[in-house]
Amino acid sequence: FSSALIGCGVGSGVRTGFQAEGRTLLLTHSFPKHQGIHRVHAYRHLLKDLQERLQDSRNGGQGVEVGKKKRKKSVPWAWPGEIPPDDAVQKITFPFSEKERQTVFLPKQVPFKYVVFNVNADAQSRRLPLEKWVALGNRLLKNKPNEIKLVFIGTPQQRPRVAEVMQALEPKEHLLDFAGKTSVRELAMLLHDADAVVTNDSGPMHLANAVGAPLVTFIGAADP
Repeated sequence: FSSALIGCGVGSGVRTGFQAEGRTLLLTHSFPKHQGIHRVHAYRHLLKDLQERLQDSRNGGQGVEVGKKKRKKSVPWAWPGEIPPDDAVQKITFPFSEKERQTVFLPKQVPFKYVVFNVNADAQSRRLPLEKWVALGNRLLKNKPNEIKLVFIGTPQQRPRVAEVMQALEPKEHLLDFAGKTSVRELAMLLHDADAVVTNDSGPMHLANAVGAPLVTFIGAADP
């Protein structure tokens, strides 16, 4: 509902979404949600339904329906090409500047490898329990005592959760705390320099993927 309300507030001419949660009256184009499929595919169907309805309106010369009224002219719409098939994979890369490409955020210290730990996620249901992070961190540090440095990331608001994990790990000199200390672009450079990234399902997970970092993600609270 809040997303649809924002669309109305900014005067968006085309507002689409699923017919649920009281948002239908705020949308220009609403559709039933396809059930029993992954969320990504459900959104793909939503885009395809919208594309077909807009195309029908344009071909018929009747304009695009907006609420209970009709515009006399079609809403300007430049559709970004064909919607990819369900099994298509599109690689997303982070747009580093030339200076950023030449910047070393995590200087190499032979024989150490940098393993980034992202113990946070906005949704509580997507966070691996703290005791699991502690167990994993201690296992890595114990099995590779002179080879691993753990790098912690997060927002300023997420620092307490990071601190709780770091407090339970030893040795402290093998822990690097960057939580609340980087911009998004600096975080991208940090992830790019990492030897591995271990993370919850979160924004930094997608950012790590976009910079090509070796990535391990814990996925929960979702239909696989």
